[in-house]
Amino acid sequence: MHQVLERQLKRFLGTSELEKIPTELRAFLQAVNDTYSHSDEDRALVLRSLELSSGEFAELNKRLHSENEIIEKKVRDRTEALTKANEELQTLDKRKSEFLSVVAHQLRTPLTGIKWALSMLVQSQSEPLSAKQKKLIISCEDGNERMITIVNEMLHADRIGTGTFELALVATDIVALISDVIEEMSLLTTERAITITFTHDTPIPTLMVDPEMIRFAFQNLLDNAIKYSQPHGTVEVRTEVRNARVTCSITDHGIGIPLDQQPYIFSRFFRAQNAISAEPNGNGLGLSIVKSILEKHGGTIRFTSEEKKETTFYCVFTV
Repeated sequence: MHQVLERQLKRFLGTSELEKIPTELRAFLQAVNDTYSHSDEDRALVLRSLELSSGEFAELNKRLHSENEIIEKKVRDRTEALTKANEELQTLDKRKSEFLSVVAHQLRTPLTGIKWALSMLVQSQSEPLSAKQKKLIISCEDGNERMITIVNEMLHADRIGTGTFELALVATDIVALISDVIEEMSLLTTERAITITFTHDTPIPTLMVDPEMIRFAFQNLLDNAIKYSQPHGTVEVRTEVRNARVTCSITDHGIGIPLDQQPYIFSRFFRAQNAISAEPNGNGLGLSIVKSILEKHGGTIRFTSEEKKETTFYCVFTV
């Protein structure tokens, strides 16, 4: 009989009465005795399992600790490698920016001189040019102007990319500035038989902007509007004041922007496929720079467009 059960029976019945237990009760006590025995066996089995589990857990913990150290070392090594690579990339990017800046400045000076010389030749009255000569010089003048535009875009893109893009804010008559830009575009509008109309509210408050940067932005937007218009078309420019904001819009009735390509229109180096077909020359930097210029001024730029119908860009300034 199990020692715990025997001890309890002797305690309650006494040793002498233990032998007098009826057969039925003895059968019940035997079942209880078997339960106690199985309980000991189960407990021993559980304890053994716990010992094994504890050992396995200790071994697993040891392996995990070892593997964690290996992973941490790999992460440290990889982080060091990435940090070094990033430093090298920053160095290369700085050198690239310095190179672009030097090249662009070195190019801009002679290009400006060539522009002045070609303009003087076209306007010269002392030695009139033949029609063929004048055509060649005008062609050279156009090519030179494109080169100047590319150089300016390179400089602006570099300044924006390197964070050296600072503004020289001046109280500016935006109507006069846009009028000047439209006048500057007269050669291109004549060549492409495009008419530009300019309407504006009166008065338009002066804006605190960087005139050079805003001039560049409108030059780019108007240049695009003219280039992508249909021959003999019209480009409509409007400036209005609403709710302490000045909105300048430029609308052309040309090729439009395909709907599936509109989300990328302000991405650097992106050009819509129909724009490439209509005007192969271009680097896709202009609109991304214009967006950066407007945002640097605290303004915004957006557009609406329908392919083969029209496109309108809206530049919004806070007064």
